[in-house]
Amino acid sequence: MSLSCIKIKKPFNISYYTDDELRSFSFKHVGKNVQVAQSCNIIGLENISLGNNVRIDGFTTIIASGAGFLNIGSYVHIGGYTFLSAGAGIIIKNFCGLSQGVKIYSKSDDYSGKKLTYPTIS
Repeated sequence: MSLSCIKIKKPFNISYYTDDELRSFSFKHVGKNVQVAQSCNIIGLENISLGNNVRIDGFTTIIASGAGFLNIGSYVHIGGYTFLSAGAGIIIKNFCGLSQGVKIYSKSDDYSGKKLTYPTIS
């Protein structure tokens, strides 16, 4: 098959879900004018609230499963390749920005000695 037979729409274009599309998912709340890159990995949609005028750029990973939660205020930009581990909750207030590659952890392993901490040992 020749490459001329393949029709590509906007190659290398990173697309964003619109707020209307995001509302059709299971997010806890989605405000107005929200954009989330389609290349994001997001776990725990039901625990995530997005305010108005929020943009989350590509290849960001968000984990808000179990008892965790993520509340993002309005006018917030999260740069690409950011990692948010919201196991104990993260609140990002209005008019905040996270630069590309930021990593935020709200919960750590249990170092009390009562449990093993390594993920390969249960």
